[in-house]
Amino acid sequence: SSAAPCYGSVGMHVDHGRFDQMTAEDAHAPSEAPLIEQTPREADVFRNITEQATDLDDIPQDVWGAMLYVIVKDTPDILGGDVTIENVLRLSFVSVCAAINLVLQLSSLLWIGEFVMLPSMRGVQDNYLTFRRNSYFPNGAFDEDGFESLGDTRDEVCKISLAGYWFLFAILFLWVASCMDEVRAIIRNVRNIHRLPGLPQGVSPKDMVVEGETEDSLVCISPATRLLIWVLVHLPKQIIAGCLAAMGCIWLTSTDSFADLILNSLALSFVVSIDEMIFRCFLPARLGTPLG
Repeated sequence: SSAAPCYGSVGMHVDHGRFDQMTAEDAHAPSEAPLIEQTPREADVFRNITEQATDLDDIPQDVWGAMLYVIVKDTPDILGGDVTIENVLRLSFVSVCAAINLVLQLSSLLWIGEFVMLPSMRGVQDNYLTFRRNSYFPNGAFDEDGFESLGDTRDEVCKISLAGYWFLFAILFLWVASCMDEVRAIIRNVRNIHRLPGLPQGVSPKDMVVEGETEDSLVCISPATRLLIWVLVHLPKQIIAGCLAAMGCIWLTSTDSFADLILNSLALSFVVSIDEMIFRCFLPARLGTPLG
């Protein structure tokens, strides 16, 4: 399922009809009245918020987007006493997938650093040190005979990615651009959540999401929900994106051959797409369709 925050006059929406295809008679019934009694003024404030929520922004089709949905929709419903098999299973399953995704992405960063990036850097440094020691005289003049005596090390030095400056620059540019695309998506999502008005006093958290026949809209947000989204969605995504961008640049720069430069960049893009792969492979199709 997907949700759509409407930030004051903007919002993120969910295709409710395709996402929540339930067999229960009350599947599309309007949400229950808030447990907290509202004064006329509080009701007017909430009504104005819902009427101004017209600019919609879809939730991303990945594990993070699914996690955001269960935080703003299922968690308040369950805490408010509206417990169903569907929302409990959805909250549990999405939480497990989100935990698996987080572990895999963080572990991939650690493994890349320990088993790939650091050994690659050390190998390039050792080869270049051997080259400097054997190919130059003490006065700094190039020793052609010493260079010829390097054997296989000579070929390895010539294939270091730094030897092809413009080729390396092009690959690094494309890698940084792909990382910036991810960062821009995170910033856009953070900005949208930030622009959401606070939950009016006297309004139940269950009413943050206004249900429609074909879509749901997140029109306001409570402080606790905003904090949960920051801790469980935005902060992990920012850490992973930032670490991966920095480690990727270091790894690509220290690549010891031009062929591996292309393969390494493809391997890095695989880590970025882990959350989308888990979403497509393990979450129900009816959960993914409306998120687009």
